Amino acid sequence: MFCNLCGTNLPDGSLQCSKCKNFFPINLEERNYKVILESFTNYNAKKETAKYLASRSKEGNLKNILSRLENLPLVISSRAPKQRAVELERNFSKLGARIKFVPVIESPEDKQRLIGELKRPLKRSYLNDKKLDIPESVERLETEAKSTNPTLRYLILLLIFLVLFLSLAYMYQYYKKFYETNQPTGPGLSPPSPTETPTEPPAAPPPETTPDENEGGKPTIDTGTPKREPNIAIPESPAKSSLKIYNEGVELFQKGRFEEALKKFRKALAENPNETAFKRSVAICYSAMGWQELKKSNIEVAKVHFGYSLHYSDQEFSTYKGLGRVSEVQGDLSSAEKYYRTAMKLNPEDDDTMMSLGSVLYQQEKLEEALVFIKRYSEKHPDDELAKKYLAKIEREHSIEGTFDTKEGSHFIIKYEGGSREVVGNFLLTTLEEVYEKVGVTLGRYPTKKLTVVLYTNKEFKEATKTPDWAGAIFDGKIRIPIKGLSGKTNELTAVVTHEYTHAVIYDIAGTGCPVWLHEGLAQYMEGKSTAEADALVLEYYRQYKDIPSLKQFSGGFIGLGTTQAYFAYMYSLSGTNYLIRTYGIGFIRDLLEAIGEGKEFDEAFTETYYITFDSFMARWKNNLNNKS
Repeated sequence: MFCNLCGTNLPDGSLQCSKCKNFFPINLEERNYKVILESFTNYNAKKETAKYLASRSKEGNLKNILSRLENLPLVISSRAPKQRAVELERNFSKLGARIKFVPVIESPEDKQRLIGELKRPLKRSYLNDKKLDIPESVERLETEAKSTNPTLRYLILLLIFLVLFLSLAYMYQYYKKFYETNQPTGPGLSPPSPTETPTEPPAAPPPETTPDENEGGKPTIDTGTPKREPNIAIPESPAKSSLKIYNEGVELFQKGRFEEALKKFRKALAENPNETAFKRSVAICYSAMGWQELKKSNIEVAKVHFGYSLHYSDQEFSTYKGLGRVSEVQGDLSSAEKYYRTAMKLNPEDDDTMMSLGSVLYQQEKLEEALVFIKRYSEKHPDDELAKKYLAKIEREHSIEGTFDTKEGSHFIIKYEGGSREVVGNFLLTTLEEVYEKVGVTLGRYPTKKLTVVLYTNKEFKEATKTPDWAGAIFDGKIRIPIKGLSGKTNELTAVVTHEYTHAVIYDIAGTGCPVWLHEGLAQYMEGKSTAEADALVLEYYRQYKDIPSLKQFSGGFIGLGTTQAYFAYMYSLSGTNYLIRTYGIGFIRDLLEAIGEGKEFDEAFTETYYITFDSFMARWKNNLNNKS
């Protein structure tokens, strides 16, 4: 393991860094911690940390928080329980912030308990075969405890004396037997055992993909998620020594018991360090463990396994494919492209990698090159209807956008045709950055991957999106906007951009599980659309029918609706979302989206967030309308 503060290489399970004295909450027992923000890896990490703190601060003032971050160290929490401390360590590490943890000592007895924990035996160092020295801070802490408890000190001295006495007695008996039997063996003459934990690198440096989706955030095309993990096989070993151990590892590997197999392979490698087959077996085992974690959506753990695999062998196709998938999920598309290309070189006929590379190229606006790989995939799989639709979509976009100009900002890429639309393009970058901050503070999420915004004429918009006449704009992984005569920064343009960008953020948080009524209701709410008209429409509906339909009826897409039906669906979604926010607050919406993003079904996430069922919420809304009528 590596210290998150100074990067020192430490044995797994360490409780405290031997260099910077930072504690590791995840390895200590239950206690409270003082959490201190020490530094950042770069300026961007500082900005991202400020945004994170602003999204969770009552004031939510990004400029004030940035100014406070000028003076480090800064105490983030003076008393965080273990679980919260571990969560902060994980979140801040992702942002590039370095956090220090100091246990809060409650009493002299608690200090003694901490000393006992810190002196707990550790795994052996992977730099030598000795236990690490106890850090000076622990010795100092122990000295303080001894000075306040002389009785304990005397007991420890007595214990040391007894240990020394027993050791001398044992050595006397040992050497006596040695000289009596005249055997040429003795202490220190046998070879040392191989280290169980060799030095290993951190995970390979390669952060979320946005699949093509229809309005409302529901994906319609699979944009490259590998359909299956690669076929991973262990090579045959020509080495005769350690062959039994190696074969045991192969048998365990074939049964899917990868961790046990890894121990066997590493033991065989320790005895035959130059055996290529053993090195490859260790690498393949790590790769298989990485894919196992990918199935569980444990992205960070998977990345570590793939990084270790790359350390032992740089020729494993499954490792590069796995690293490509990790990078794609984390939104690092350029790294994903690099890994997928390497995987393709090692295995040019792997269809999943071919499709994944095409998808990553498409998301980076490399449409022409993306078409090459997706066409190859489609030719090999003529019955794959999703691939056909995806190919037709990219070909349609390329025919329209092939000559468009591109303008790139900090968080957005704008594509537009020259001439009059360049004016809008110049204003739009500024507007988008303002919207990025506004929506980010409210929903607590700032996507790291650059989002593409495409400006069309009305005709081009219809040809590229195939949307109904009532559609004003669309988010399908990219924000697509028909200009409609706009010539600069206007309230209408700002509202459209805010609406569609909110869809992007909702997808970034909740994935595909968010129902369309909440997508559209929240997007309209964030753009600042007045709720008076929507509330009046729903109240009139209730007065006429003495009932209202469940919002669940509007969980699917609105694209297939006629103009009148779509108008009611949008207004009804806005009114329902507004009642939810007005009753419980906007913060719970963020919690609801995060619960959905963790993989929970909507009903389960709703009950977990609001402590009532969704049907109970509908009943309360209906009762509220009844009181108004």
